[in-house]
Amino acid sequence: MSNYSNFLEIFKGILLKNGIDTNILGRSLEILKNVYEGFSDEEIFFSLNPSIASITSPYIFLDMSKAVKKLIDTLKKGENILIFGDRDADGIIATFIVKDFLEKFKKLFKSSSEILFRVPEEDEDYGILRNHIDEFLGEVSLIITVDNGISAVDAVRKAKENGIDVIITDHHEYHDSEISKWAFAIIDPKKDKVGKEYLSGSGVAFYFVLAVLLYHYYGNLEIWYFKENNGNINLVKVKDFVGSEYSFDEVKSRGYKINALFADVSEKSRLEKGIKDIGDIIDKLVFFGDIYSHFSNKKKNLHEIIEEFAIPSFMPRIIEKILLSIHLKYDDKLYKFVNAYSPLVGLTVLSDNMPIVAENKFFVISTVSKITKSDFESVRYLCSEFLNGNKISVFDLIMKVIPFINTPGRMGKTSIMLEFLLGSGIEEIVSSFSTISKLSKERINIVNELVSKLMDRVDDVVIVEESVNKGIISLLSTRLSNYTNKPVIVIGEGGEDKLVGSARFKRGDVFSLLKEIDHYFLNFGGHKHAAGFVMERNKLDEFVSVVKGINFNNYSDRYKPLINISIKDFATNYVKLINLLEPLNTEMRPLFETFEIIEDYKSYGKMKYAIIDKFRVLCDLPEDKMKHNLNKRVKIIYSYEYSFAPDLQEEIVYPKILEIENE
Repeated sequence: MSNYSNFLEIFKGILLKNGIDTNILGRSLEILKNVYEGFSDEEIFFSLNPSIASITSPYIFLDMSKAVKKLIDTLKKGENILIFGDRDADGIIATFIVKDFLEKFKKLFKSSSEILFRVPEEDEDYGILRNHIDEFLGEVSLIITVDNGISAVDAVRKAKENGIDVIITDHHEYHDSEISKWAFAIIDPKKDKVGKEYLSGSGVAFYFVLAVLLYHYYGNLEIWYFKENNGNINLVKVKDFVGSEYSFDEVKSRGYKINALFADVSEKSRLEKGIKDIGDIIDKLVFFGDIYSHFSNKKKNLHEIIEEFAIPSFMPRIIEKILLSIHLKYDDKLYKFVNAYSPLVGLTVLSDNMPIVAENKFFVISTVSKITKSDFESVRYLCSEFLNGNKISVFDLIMKVIPFINTPGRMGKTSIMLEFLLGSGIEEIVSSFSTISKLSKERINIVNELVSKLMDRVDDVVIVEESVNKGIISLLSTRLSNYTNKPVIVIGEGGEDKLVGSARFKRGDVFSLLKEIDHYFLNFGGHKHAAGFVMERNKLDEFVSVVKGINFNNYSDRYKPLINISIKDFATNYVKLINLLEPLNTEMRPLFETFEIIEDYKSYGKMKYAIIDKFRVLCDLPEDKMKHNLNKRVKIIYSYEYSFAPDLQEEIVYPKILEIENE
């Protein structure tokens, strides 16, 4: 948090709005800092106030403008476009979003362009490869990668050498600058360092197609406004909803033509002297009355507009954010766009376990509230099979919907999921759903058998099982990583003397770990908690030996600071705050410590809990450990979990013991 005093006042207002006792403000702020460590004030604000205003201009990405113009030019020429996606839920949904959008968007130009898609099938490696370029030589002039491409130097080079331009949209780590020499444009928050490194691949794809829509309808919109900077009044030009600041002298010397200008009326007298040489000025702090007829009071001023979107005045780029928010909320074309695709993006925030902050929280809440009423018949059908339309939880989406979307890719039949999502009629949708359901049952059986088989080897770190299907490898590494605090690397058959690996580190940075030894890999990519690679078989023994010699503690996440709150205090005073913060990723949830006496312990099937100060506290620790500590005062480290309360017929927050230490 950069401006503590500003944020403190904002946070007080948020607490009051949500019925939270301001007497716990100090401790609540400590919890907030614990949860959102490393995020900006703006990101924290929109995590607590998720709304359409959390979406920022897509043109903060450095290559966005050239990528958008290239795409539109390709459509106008009637040249074919290939979308290359990935086999997991994020890659599938990103492919669907871009494909669906472009099929509709090209009609605005009456374009004859074909919008093709390709995803990895059978035992193909992750990402776009050189042989994929061969498939489409002479057929397409532009390739758009989604949720992959940032590591595909060889494939992108080959495309460029054969006259095919590549626009990369990805969210994986940018670790080889060579890719920039060959790609026409790269849209990846981890390359541009513009924030938003928490976006999923579909989130990046969402921003790309939003940029296309904004350019088409508002590419010529240019607005100027006054801004005070260290006692001087400067001018800010807003183009593509991104501001560039100029002094009056720069404006005059560059010969800019100002077509609309607004400022706070209270500053008008100070401005008159400065603006006399600039030319005709339209004072717009009777703000956009002739442009935006959506407001009942056309003479709404700037401060009223800010209040409309509940954006705090200390936020940077507030004018640009308001301008975009007005368009997204009140322009029917843009609002329908956001309403259609944001619930799908929210699914991928969950499937890729991206931080649920800022617009990601808006996306996830859109998923929970709107997914059953999706614009897409296939998505509505999927929800009707898995979800209770009245009460949908993040847990339901993670445990039911997302595994189903992942299934075809895991089983080497990725395109079946795209065919389902793109289905044009109920018969086609039902048929595809039936096919995927059969694959799902097969996948569950295979994975359960393999997990049982490999469980005893989980502490080996590197598990080589060459019979494993490539699509199953990442699922195995994910499942097995839940049983250890070490990284898990599962390696399987890759064909042609190659091996394929998937790595997970639930509480550590497995990408950085493997990046240190990436000379063993033919292909490598990923992000903090998950990575994948291809390697030559003859390097396996040396690779295993090197990995086992690594000190994994150097790559482990820092344990969150513990906040001292008793079980009774938590259950009595902090549940409303927790509900405000949720949904959160498990690793983002705050951790607490307290010294308590365990009064009782009960176990009913999977339900295990202790009684502390007369409150029910969930616990997954071994039963003998719990019983050994009955009626003793012990140090308890705990977080919380949502669990169904039969008496209330709803899920509520329970504290959950993570560890017990003797005094």
